[in-house]
Amino acid sequence: LGQDLQRRGTYSPPQLGFGWSWDDLAFGFAAPVGPLQYQENVVVIQITPNRTVNALAELTIQTTGSGLKLVNQVTTASGTDPSLIQLRRVANTQNLVVSGSISLGSSAVVRSVSVADPTRFFVQAFHAALEANGVVVLGDAVDIDQLSETHRHSATNELYALLTIQSEPLSTIAIDMMKRSQNLFAESIYRRLGFSFNDNSAAIVSHVLADWGIQRSRAIIVDGSGLSRYNYLTASALTDILVRLYQNEVDQTRFLPTLPIANEDGTLRNRFRGTATAGNAHAKTGSMSHVRALAGYVPTADDEQLAFSILANNFSADPTDVVTAIDAFVSALATMSRGDS
Repeated sequence: LGQDLQRRGTYSPPQLGFGWSWDDLAFGFAAPVGPLQYQENVVVIQITPNRTVNALAELTIQTTGSGLKLVNQVTTASGTDPSLIQLRRVANTQNLVVSGSISLGSSAVVRSVSVADPTRFFVQAFHAALEANGVVVLGDAVDIDQLSETHRHSATNELYALLTIQSEPLSTIAIDMMKRSQNLFAESIYRRLGFSFNDNSAAIVSHVLADWGIQRSRAIIVDGSGLSRYNYLTASALTDILVRLYQNEVDQTRFLPTLPIANEDGTLRNRFRGTATAGNAHAKTGSMSHVRALAGYVPTADDEQLAFSILANNFSADPTDVVTAIDAFVSALATMSRGDS
């Protein structure tokens, strides 16, 4: 049954999105999701070269309670060899394998990595914060899933709230999420959507898109972040979504400010410099191995707003060349005029 549900896109394992690539799981951009989250479920590791060639480098985690067990396979290379660091962590394991080499005498290499258990990471940090502020805490901080059913029932019986804190509104969170392309936020909102409506998140998204005239043959969504290779979208579907959001005044007011601005902020801050698109185009980037995408809005020379979507898949060219071609196309749109012959 589990495999059948996975094929249908209606089931995903706890914490991870359905269809996430296993070799992404070590990195901060693929941080696992949980109801309790701290520091965006990411910690920083530092790799420092040894003083002797061929000796193991030194690995340190800058935050305690990550649940990660570092497996050091990084050697110190000669000062003339480039540093090459690789990360690997298998799902549902705590071992983070750090391999490769680092140049003798070079500066430490810093990498953002995902924690092993978001809930445990949060409660251990909370435990430490309480004690640091003079609050006596009896027992260790544990993930409730680690308790037996009997102890779990005892721990959750007759609970009452001490404090309630409301987050910032979704309109504010969405700006940070889109500008930084923060996958954890996107995945969390996606999961919350299903919880709020007591339905499968993918089904809810499909229903909304169908109401907008976008059928499943043009858009299959299985996670919130886009990390899954089982998401399938046509460029026309993305363009239709953009047009729909722009034509609705309320949606436009809320959605447009979330998009990165060309050559100004977010993931577009270093693109379109010195072009007519700079400061004018509002668009969301998307990238994976052999995938580059850009979709959004750009005004023409006549100040006519255009919606566009560009998807480049399965290419073997240098990704920089692909991005250059995408940017050239959008810049051409910005200089278009109906008066041109």
